[in-house]
Amino acid sequence: PDARGKGYAKESEVLMLGYAFGRLKLNRVFIRTAGFNLQNIKLNENLGLRFEGILRECKQLGEQLVDVVVMSILSREFDAIYRLTPQA
Repeated sequence: PDARGKGYAKESEVLMLGYAFGRLKLNRVFIRTAGFNLQNIKLNENLGLRFEGILRECKQLGEQLVDVVVMSILSREFDAIYRLTPQA
């Protein structure tokens, strides 16, 4: 709780995406998050990930089945936001 709201999640996700696209040369990265985790969904939207769909009642948490939200970002989309490629 003490780390919330300080930008650590955003910074670490940008670093991981930069590594995935820059170093590993991936074209697409997707995430899955619990449908009730609105804070994480909003963070991913702010980072440029796009909503792809909902896997309804896909994950069991205890006795409850929960929806899973799938989001993704392409290398060119990340590059346009974070300027991974040097400009001429």
